[in-house]
Amino acid sequence: MRRREFIAQMGGAAAWPLAARAQLAQPERSSRPVTGFLNNMSPEAWQPAMTGFRQGLSAAGFAEGRNVAFVYRWTDGKRDLLPELAADLVRSGVALIAASADTATALAALAAAPRTPVVFLTEDDPVRFGLVASLDRPGGRATGLYLTYRQYDASFASAQGELRRLLVPVPGSQGVVTISIQIFDTSSVPMKTDPEAAFASSLDPARYNNPRAFIGTPRLIQIDCGPFLDKQRRNQIVSLAARHRIPTFYYWRIFAEEGGLISHGFSLEDTYAQMGRYVGDILNGSNPADMPVLKPTKFEAVLNHQTAAELGLNVTDELLARVDKVIE
Repeated sequence: MRRREFIAQMGGAAAWPLAARAQLAQPERSSRPVTGFLNNMSPEAWQPAMTGFRQGLSAAGFAEGRNVAFVYRWTDGKRDLLPELAADLVRSGVALIAASADTATALAALAAAPRTPVVFLTEDDPVRFGLVASLDRPGGRATGLYLTYRQYDASFASAQGELRRLLVPVPGSQGVVTISIQIFDTSSVPMKTDPEAAFASSLDPARYNNPRAFIGTPRLIQIDCGPFLDKQRRNQIVSLAARHRIPTFYYWRIFAEEGGLISHGFSLEDTYAQMGRYVGDILNGSNPADMPVLKPTKFEAVLNHQTAAELGLNVTDELLARVDKVIE
């Protein structure tokens, strides 16, 4: 099923447990603007992102608890709760909704709040999915960030290729395998009906626990998945690479921080700082219709030196000069 069709069929939230309903407190009624924060995951995975988000708010003159209040709604990965959680934010009287996880979250916020500004973050084309009229002039009440590597293809590929060369010399493109683990790939019917089973199939032992499954054991692999994979699954991925002693690239630094060899991609903290700044700008009176959809601007490379040593890799001064952080 296509992603658009899946999102369109998100109707009817499941009934909430009474305990969950009891936890939904009304925002403090005061002169401070109240912002809704709608997220399709759990708060435990979100701390680095929230650090950046609050930094962006601060740059716009806002501090949570001082001159802005927040009402948080998390689905813990249960997408069918999105419509009702978004509607609950509207009933709470929020002045703006930060839809901070994906396209489905942004669409749920817009559907529930026909007059409320929405600041979104998505990896999908926001024009294609009707979030905005255009990237430069959104034209409505939504704007936000579009996480795409497409505009950076040449420079990004060049930088990553240079890091690969310095770590593990590979002739041309031979010996490099990319494994894509998309935990929210809604084009997959199993992902819609049973996401746990669909994810497990991505790490099918018959495919990835057998070194021969890596096309004759590659010299290097790249893992393409997002930063909010839960810790258990991140550790599973990192452990598989370590077990087979295969140098592995990741797109997000949290993997390197947890034992992966190297990461290179967008700065999560800086990306969410951009989002927080846009929320603050709208609270200050900016019109989202005139605020261009942003794209991440800061890349970072993080090397886990201990993992490199365990793999017997030669960490040269030239490589160290090209990374932003070294984890010893």
